[in-house]
Amino acid sequence: MVKRSEQKWETKALSSIESPALAQALEYWRSLCDGPGFPGRKQLDPMEMRSYLPKILLICINDDGDFYYRLCGTEIARFNGADVTGKKVGSDSVGKGWRHLIDYYKKPLKTRAPVLFNGSIWWQDREYVSFEQILLPLAEDHASIDCLMSVIEFSQQSKI
Repeated sequence: MVKRSEQKWETKALSSIESPALAQALEYWRSLCDGPGFPGRKQLDPMEMRSYLPKILLICINDDGDFYYRLCGTEIARFNGADVTGKKVGSDSVGKGWRHLIDYYKKPLKTRAPVLFNGSIWWQDREYVSFEQILLPLAEDHASIDCLMSVIEFSQQSKI
């Protein structure tokens, strides 16, 4: 059974990005796409990403197909309540919403394109915290996606 709050997550068209940080990340990623393939993680330059670096997650895929967090930006750690750097995506790292997150992390692998979505942090019982997130595929060989660069913009409403 799908919870009502989970239904609030929505995939959106890239043209509907609201966050300037996500728009900058998409523009930067596109600038690294030279030819038909994807940029590799080693092409990323932190100096070029200074304005949104605290909002970055690098989500890599190991040989078994498991997702793990290679890097967790400071703003994400603050909103999440923990730094998940080096942790496998699972209940131990992100709580009860981990399967839902993995479903979204798989979307760029299937579509071979960036994915934009928004929602709330329902899995931590904090629906008053909403987010907009972009997943940008990376591939060291420029073909086989092995990592996702994600930028997340959080906003917090009153708890009432």
